[in-house]
Amino acid sequence: MLKFPSYSSGLALTLLACGLAVPSAHAEVLTVSNNSNSGPGSLRWALDTANSTAAPDTIVIFNSVASPIVLSGSELVINSDIDIQGPGSEKLTLDGGGYTRRFFTITGGNVKISGLNFSRGRRELGGAILNRSSKPVLISNCNFSGNSAWESGGGAIYNENSTQLSVSGCTFSNNFVYSPQGYQVNGGAIYNRGTLNLGECTFNDNAAGATVANRLSLGAGGAVYNAFFAKLLSTNNKFTANLSNQFGGGIANFGTITLNRDSFSTNRARLNGGGVYQAVNQDGKIEKCTFTGNSTEPSGGGGAISNSGFLYVYESSFASNSANYGGAVCSLSDAPESTPRLSLLRNSFIENKAISLNNGVSYFTVQGRGGAVFSGGQWALTGLANNTFYKNSVTGTRLYQYRVGTDRTSGGAIHLASGRIQMFCCTLVGNFDNTSGGYPSEQIGTLTRAGGIMTSANNVFIKGGTNPPFWGYSDPTASGNVDKNFSFDTLAGAGLEETLKVHNGIQSYFPLKLSSPLLDVGLLDASPVDDIRALPRPAGSAPDVGAFELQDAERSPHLSISGGAVSEGHAGTRTLFFQVNLSMAHNKPVTVKYATATAPTNAATINVDYVPITLKTLTFPAGSTYQTIEVPILGDRIDEVDEQIQVKLSAPVNAKISTAVATGTIIDDDLEPLITAKGTGTGKNLDRSCDGHHYR
Repeated sequence: MLKFPSYSSGLALTLLACGLAVPSAHAEVLTVSNNSNSGPGSLRWALDTANSTAAPDTIVIFNSVASPIVLSGSELVINSDIDIQGPGSEKLTLDGGGYTRRFFTITGGNVKISGLNFSRGRRELGGAILNRSSKPVLISNCNFSGNSAWESGGGAIYNENSTQLSVSGCTFSNNFVYSPQGYQVNGGAIYNRGTLNLGECTFNDNAAGATVANRLSLGAGGAVYNAFFAKLLSTNNKFTANLSNQFGGGIANFGTITLNRDSFSTNRARLNGGGVYQAVNQDGKIEKCTFTGNSTEPSGGGGAISNSGFLYVYESSFASNSANYGGAVCSLSDAPESTPRLSLLRNSFIENKAISLNNGVSYFTVQGRGGAVFSGGQWALTGLANNTFYKNSVTGTRLYQYRVGTDRTSGGAIHLASGRIQMFCCTLVGNFDNTSGGYPSEQIGTLTRAGGIMTSANNVFIKGGTNPPFWGYSDPTASGNVDKNFSFDTLAGAGLEETLKVHNGIQSYFPLKLSSPLLDVGLLDASPVDDIRALPRPAGSAPDVGAFELQDAERSPHLSISGGAVSEGHAGTRTLFFQVNLSMAHNKPVTVKYATATAPTNAATINVDYVPITLKTLTFPAGSTYQTIEVPILGDRIDEVDEQIQVKLSAPVNAKISTAVATGTIIDDDLEPLITAKGTGTGKNLDRSCDGHHYR
């Protein structure tokens, strides 16, 4: 039903009969009741009506409208405050019909669009929606599939200068941008030149620089392109299997970005930044994000992230990403700065790979460098703190026969090609260079320093990998080096737990044991104020070495006691054992006082049933986790109930008590005496004594 304000009924009926919208200064609710391209009850008719009024209007599309609405003729224009409410993206599709046409061009107004599926829109920019409104625009719970743009970009949405666009709960799939002439086109799903807020969206299989009619065009930002001076805030979005023919398989940033709790998986760029590309001198912040299985082509860098600007990455995880250099992250800034161009804080890098490129010619190979991180740029500074590097590697064959540049080492975890690295409190375990070829004595599995300056302190290196199984870095005495690092052959030798733990579902780390030689031996002036879990350091007299700081509560193992049971016997003594457990091994001795006590029920009698212990000290040598307490039990031939004894712990040293009292049981093993009625003996039980007890 169409609603309109009260005019004289004659005027209203006359206008409707002529097919004209009734003008209004009041808000209206307009309904779309059919899927026609035009005419009363159509979406085009409702928009024309809403645009003719100054007041904000709402357009509601009935659930009964048959899908799709195939648009022909001119595109739909929105120039006033309008709220378009579709029945749900799964119920109604706006279909471009394969024509050169987008669906909505927003030229003004505070606009909301929800509950629609946009399919097969096609235009030179913004295949489905072009936003030019100076007022806020919100698009929510919509689906964009198979839309394309061929000139500038934005396969689904193009957001112009000075605009504020929010996109929430939407899905973008199989949108793409291309150029028939092979020119540059960007933003497979979204091209942003204004301010863009993304939340709870999914981007799947979008492409920038798609191949159309066998012509490959250049493109950046397989899912999203953030242009110069633009701002992007992205929260809780998923980017999967998007492709860029140049930079940024998921996102290409040439402006300012903040990414929070986004996930990037299996995105790919032909050049740099399989997941995210950060352009020269631009600003970016990435927090609590996950990067898994992203990659570049064999000659590209930064399987997950490529940075040429100022980028701050913290509390994120990088797993199984790959590239030629910087399997997870590469930084290529050349500008001399005292502030790091790339800051990596409280992250984990697991099983990322730098893959060497061999074009099949025996004497030409581009060496893979930096299984997890590659840092280049003549004077640029890269800062690392509280990161875990585990099983990152450089892989390839027939290497070094012809080297590109002068690098002779690869860096299973980190490769510093030039510039500077400051690395503090990192844990590097089992990273390796698994290549073969010349200069085997100079292949390094963990770190390499080819031409830069490395400042390194409070790190722990664990040897790992094969061919060759080397650890360490090539020049620990480099200028400016503050060297207090430790190397071990095994996790056990370093006092690290054997299994990775995960913090907040994101970062992985190796916890320290209380017996670890890495406790309290780091440099105070070379340590960050917290660890990989953002917990304070130092917790002890000095910082711990590596990414993990053992906290005060974790430094005090907990004592608990449990009681056993024993049969009392008929004579002599037996032993009732109480076991005392320590929750974790300590690198110092642990002591605790103990004594027996009277149980509250069925209490055993002192010096009749057991020998009391007044107060003794139980000692746990360093590294041990359990001890026993022995209570002497006195045997007798008295039939009685099972009796109980308690042992209490007190006054611990280097530990805390979690269970202070345990109860042990003395099991009575005497037979009950047999009493028979006088004069009715049957000859049974004649082996009993006159006092009625059975002696054995």
